[in-house]
Amino acid sequence: MKTFKSPLIFQWLELWVPGMDWGASVAPYKEAVDWAATQGFKQMTLTEYIEWAGSRSNPEQVVLKMDHSNYDNNFFQGGWGYENERQARLCNQCESLLLSAESLAALAAKKTWKQKLEQVIADGWPRLLISQNHDAYLAGSIPFYLDGAKSYQSELTTKQCRVIRDSLQKETGLKAPVRPGPFKLYNPCPWPVTAPVMLEIDEWADLGQSYRLSGLPLGDVIVAPAFRSDSGRITTNPVVVSLPALGSIDVQLQKVEVPSVPDHLEQLSTPDHGQSWHVENNAFRGITFGPLTGSWKQTGLFFYDHPNTNVEAMHSDLIKAPVQIEKRMVHSSGETVVWKKELMRIKKAEEPALRLAGFAFAGRVGIDLAEFQFRLESTIRFETGPRPEETWNFPLRLGDTPKAIYADSPFAEEQRQAERFYCSRYIRFEMPGRDILWCTSQNTLFRNLDQRERGLFDCKVLDFAFNGVTQWGFRFYSAERITPADSIRLAESFHRQFIALPADLPSQMDLGLYCAQKEIVLFHLMPSSQPVGILVRTCNVSSQAVTAQFETSQKLKTVKRVDLLANVMQDDLDRHVHGWSHRYRPWEIATFELHM
Repeated sequence: MKTFKSPLIFQWLELWVPGMDWGASVAPYKEAVDWAATQGFKQMTLTEYIEWAGSRSNPEQVVLKMDHSNYDNNFFQGGWGYENERQARLCNQCESLLLSAESLAALAAKKTWKQKLEQVIADGWPRLLISQNHDAYLAGSIPFYLDGAKSYQSELTTKQCRVIRDSLQKETGLKAPVRPGPFKLYNPCPWPVTAPVMLEIDEWADLGQSYRLSGLPLGDVIVAPAFRSDSGRITTNPVVVSLPALGSIDVQLQKVEVPSVPDHLEQLSTPDHGQSWHVENNAFRGITFGPLTGSWKQTGLFFYDHPNTNVEAMHSDLIKAPVQIEKRMVHSSGETVVWKKELMRIKKAEEPALRLAGFAFAGRVGIDLAEFQFRLESTIRFETGPRPEETWNFPLRLGDTPKAIYADSPFAEEQRQAERFYCSRYIRFEMPGRDILWCTSQNTLFRNLDQRERGLFDCKVLDFAFNGVTQWGFRFYSAERITPADSIRLAESFHRQFIALPADLPSQMDLGLYCAQKEIVLFHLMPSSQPVGILVRTCNVSSQAVTAQFETSQKLKTVKRVDLLANVMQDDLDRHVHGWSHRYRPWEIATFELHM
């Protein structure tokens, strides 16, 4: 490497079973680092390396197209082992909860409340990173040996996410199931959000009860059980709520005997009795959602008797299974339809051994919205075929020819032309006269099923074997124009949804942070390691350079631009008493440290 001006060595560290991969212990890794140090190499972050290499050479800019990458990673597409569907969803949910906790901690006015939040945050992030190790997606019974300490994979993955969730709920009350009485609704996003809210009620039985939700900006509403959360508790039908950036409102939940009364025309229609759906407005004209497709077969797991002898009814083809419409609820926020399919019933068993429930919602949140959720409950082990075909998929028929297709990439987006591609947050179809944004609750693989002009797409929902309960969710937006910055905000607000907080939550500082340039996304707020400091992470979601003007409602003492590790990069920003400006490069991520 002596012929190179700025060589780079990196080490891939794996956690694995001894004898199968040398990365089962950190000892060889330490030996490699020590050897590199004796040869004159220095450990540094990627940011530090890029700055160091740039000072020694004049490298050409290289663009790595996502269509040509191996980001289509089988470990994260779904269905690897028996825990992956729950695990991928839990990881996404815990990441969003930790981001919400960080924004609360950054604005906390009470010291003890701030410290409590920071404790669960500091404990939560390492657990989440451990659970996202791709080798942890193997079957839950594999024992792991980490430097001599025996552990089980389930303790490294699913348990970690449950510890994060339980800690945030029990220690801070963050997103705990609500009970009748007062509580707060909090918007954890640094931008105003209008979105449907489904309250998770701390009850398990759907007995047809109704609740009055008061304190909302548009007045009281009556809600009722419509679906179930991941925990199995009931969730109410959606209510559209608007909240300011990082803002909250005080609301009250009260159990009542008054039923919800329809007050506008139905928006959801189905040409095949619940198999697929249309939204009856111009925004989604010509678009068909669903049906969920796929097949499965028994694998010979014994329960009661062998499944081949005591099966009362079985539908292995999802499309052929009959649909039962359970509820149709219409009110000012939109229309909700809940349906179910019984795919397998066992003799003498009270509950179906395999069933699928679906939820559809159509409404308007400033732009038109359609949302779909699926809940699979299985008490058998089943499989859907070899990878990657014969999976359970959710199709979308656009009807028109997409002029271009974009998908998210880290803090950015990229036009995609491959027949299949993987992404984690959204894809956007630029159609003649309108844009369609498709947001997914979990990382997934999208496919263009036929010729592009036919507009037939799907995404993977389940694969391989599964046992237990898992859920998926999709949200669709339609508007005349949805910009890249709009896409990131809308998709991220689908993950960082409004959360319930205790009514006696200590007061929060009103930062009042605002940027007039819509290409700049105020992505996240978090506490600084410095006293009373706030870190603001931003991104120029544009292929053009942008000069951004920031304003706050608080007087600023200092503003510094820092790197991702909060090391100072620039402390001579152009600023004034209530704000500052920064010149962004295309797609630049910039983090600022504020002191009030």
